[in-house]
Amino acid sequence: MSPTSVSPNVTISLVVIKADDGQAILSELNYGKVTASATNHTMSVDNPAGGQISQFSSWGPDPELRLAPAVGAPGGNIFSTFPLALGSYTSLSGTSMASPYVTGMVALILQARSKNISVEEVRQLILESAHPIPDKNNTELLSPLRQGSGMANIWDSLASQATVEPSQLSLNYTVISNTTSGPSSTKNKKSVAEAPGVSEAPGVSEAPGVSVRTLTLYNRSPSNFLTCTMTHLPASSVSSYAANGSFTAVPRLWPESVGAKVAPDTLPSAFIESLELPIRIAPGMKQNVSVRITAPVGLSAIDRWLYSGYLRFNMLWDDQTGTAQSLHVPYMGFLGDYTQLDVLSPPEEGFPFISMKGSDEALTPDNHITIDSSHRVSAHYRLEHPTRVLK
Repeated sequence: MSPTSVSPNVTISLVVIKADDGQAILSELNYGKVTASATNHTMSVDNPAGGQISQFSSWGPDPELRLAPAVGAPGGNIFSTFPLALGSYTSLSGTSMASPYVTGMVALILQARSKNISVEEVRQLILESAHPIPDKNNTELLSPLRQGSGMANIWDSLASQATVEPSQLSLNYTVISNTTSGPSSTKNKKSVAEAPGVSEAPGVSEAPGVSVRTLTLYNRSPSNFLTCTMTHLPASSVSSYAANGSFTAVPRLWPESVGAKVAPDTLPSAFIESLELPIRIAPGMKQNVSVRITAPVGLSAIDRWLYSGYLRFNMLWDDQTGTAQSLHVPYMGFLGDYTQLDVLSPPEEGFPFISMKGSDEALTPDNHITIDSSHRVSAHYRLEHPTRVLK
């Protein structure tokens, strides 16, 4: 924390202490005066939030149901350089800290590969070598809608001898027939092909609640065979709506509690189909695999769940040291008919209405007005959901 002022002549002094120490001082104040002294002694203290996603970090996906964010990187309470006039060094938090970290990763990858690498492959190395982390309050993996591919890891990015394409999967939406909070059926499935432009990932939908995606595994080793298997890692499902249908700023998760027993159809599942396992790929070659992902159709569609998980590809090369690495491909989808979401807030909440320009007082049918260059009206509305077109 480094408070600054717009005036270079103003210095703001600040002392930060731990909450426990502050509570101890408050307790001592109950018995009288407390005197504190400062020394030049310094010490290192672990950040209790280290390795977790910052509270202020945004959630995905984007309005087109594309998976976001892309990846996580250190960006909370980072001690780094600062303009000389403002002190040269300071601690800051935000994308302004995380982005330079990833930029440094890009520079190291380009250096290690002698710049003989495409932009897309650099992106693949960073995303696929990232490490998904669990929710600190749950045993489930944190949703890719919170952490993207996971926490970036420069060592694994540099050491990787394989890539997967695509690096992330956006599955569009799954229409199911239930309208209650009970178990759902899986009728009227809307496939990706029926909603062009929403998902960039190739593939088809063969059955209600099922999406099939084709991924390409590349063995970048010039001399060693690659053996590969896949493990599915379901992540928490996320909804921005409470059980009563009201919007909530803090998304709710499923499973709702640690260790809770849940029905299998309330979690997504995925496996490789129609291919002899384990997969074996020759040096410098590639192999297409079809992955079948089943949505958690046991959840209620009216709760607008965003389900997600990770496809972990377990790589093993046949070199003398038995080089091994795991690559992760996150996926997400929307449970319900995304095209039928309300764009505007319901009328009972007071919107939309019109007023005279500059006024927030709604005009009624009894109002008679003349609209000219001096008298104009304004339309008031509240968006419940992003939209490309509003008429």
